[in-house]
Amino acid sequence: MSLDHAVKVKAYLENIDDLAVWNDVFEPPYPHHTTMAAPLVTSLMESEITASIGEPT
Repeated sequence: MSLDHAVKVKAYLENIDDLAVWNDVFEPPYPHHTTMAAPLVTSLMESEITASIGEPT
């Protein structure tokens, strides 16, 4: 499975200055993604991905 199967991505970044680097991960057609800055305890980024197990469209 890859990001081609992603339907929705939610990410929390410790440093919002990393937003441009994070957005470079996505290529057309982009999955719906939401990114927020948040103080994280154990990492620089936390993400939640909803994906389809069927063929990507």
